[in-house]
Amino acid sequence: MKAECTVRLAAPLALHRAALQQTAELAGEAASLAARKAHRVYASRITTASTAP
Repeated sequence: MKAECTVRLAAPLALHRAALQQTAELAGEAASLAARKAHRVYASRITTASTAP
């Protein structure tokens, strides 16, 4: 069985925006429903962080 782990790192918002822009094509029509939803949720979080006071 393969073990998975998640590492959380603080990264500048510009890095998140760049990652989101680069992965936009992966969340296109050819992507699964789960992949598109994950991309939408991530985009929403980045947008919320950008507009937070």
